[in-house]
This record gives sequence, structure tokens and C-alpha cells, in this order.
Amino acid sequence: MSLDPDVYNLLRYQQARHAEAEYADDMEELAAHFGCVVIPADASRLVGGEIHIQRGLKFEARRSALAHELSHKLTQERDFDGAPSYEEVILHRHSSVPDMPAHLERLAEHGQDLLTMPDHIVQTVLNLCGTEARAVWVLHQQQRVYLHEALRRIVHFNESARIAGFIAVRGTIHHAYSYGYYLPAWVGDRAPTRGEGLTLFSVPGRPLVTVGLVAVGDWEAA
Repeated sequence: MSLDPDVYNLLRYQQARHAEAEYADDMEELAAHFGCVVIPADASRLVGGEIHIQRGLKFEARRSALAHELSHKLTQERDFDGAPSYEEVILHRHSSVPDMPAHLERLAEHGQDLLTMPDHIVQTVLNLCGTEARAVWVLHQQQRVYLHEALRRIVHFNESARIAGFIAVRGTIHHAYSYGYYLPAWVGDRAPTRGEGLTLFSVPGRPLVTVGLVAVGDWEAA
């Protein structure tokens, strides 16, 4: 299984721009590097070269919001003068999607995750933990992102993987993501407690919260 080529090009471009900034981990610093001014506001959004960030956000929320709007900003860039922006390419070639604003938001989420959790960081965590549920918690702790964002990043990290994961509270799934694999239980369902390739991790200090990760191989081996 592979990414849509337009999405692939967009995400690789965003990674290349982050590499130019030496993978800056501070989103305020990264915003300045990309020429953006960060302004406190009532809601978070990109306005031209300004990133309006909702007042009063906690660290993790502010970090994620900044990365999200930076992803939108990079989507509006182009390879050279006269070329269409990455967003214009998506608008044209993905015009059949039923909800374009939602589609662009999902792409910005993936771009956000690339900025807050670069490939080399994710790979280091997976080398340490294996493709198991504990890796989600370790990535969440190390990069100071929300637990569900760390789950989303790990599920979508390997384009060859067949993988899915969930976060359950009191046994009910609150967040779920999958890539190349059908997870029978989804948001609102009871979380599975056993199954092929399933690992579970109880979040320290939050005994009612469980992370589940199902890794069943890759497409080449399937």
C-alpha cells in the first residue's frame, strides 16, 4: 500500500522544509524560521503570514496548534514561481472528495505530526520499544504531544505496514486509527483485549486509560 502521489509530494516537501530548519523542535522558533508572526487570538488559524493562536492554551495544545497552522502554511507554498501551490494541486486533483475542507484538515494533521514528531524520532522510539503499544506512550512523553497524536503518528509511520491502534478509557475506545488493516472495533465500541498482533499498555498514572496497537505485518509479506 502506498500514499497518493500528491499527498506523498506534499508531506515530503514539508519534511524537507523542516530539515532546512535542522528539525527545530520549538514550534515558535520554527514559525519564525518560516517567516510567520505568531499572534494571540480568540481562535487558531492561518491568516496570510500570521499564525493566530488561541489564547490560554496549555503547552501541548499550543505546540500542536502552531504545528498545524505551519503545516497549512507550507501547503500553500510552491516549488518555484509560477508553479501551483501544493494546496492548489490537491484542490484540483482531489476535487472528487466529498468534503474538501475536512480533507485539507486531515492533511494538515499529518503535516503537524511530521513537524512535532519527525521520522528519526519515531524510528528511535520504535527501535527501543518495538511496534508495540508502549511506543505510543513513550513518543507522547518524549515529544510532549497528546497521546492520540502519538498514536496517529505511529499508525501512519510506515507506508508498508498493516497496523491499527486505539486509546480506550474505561474499556471504551475514544480514539482509533488504522492503516492497511481493518480494526473491527472503532470509536464508541468496547476495546478488544486479545487478538493477533495486539499489544496493550496501561498509561502510568491513568489506570483507566489503555493504549492498544495491532501490527500484523506488511503489504509485501501479506
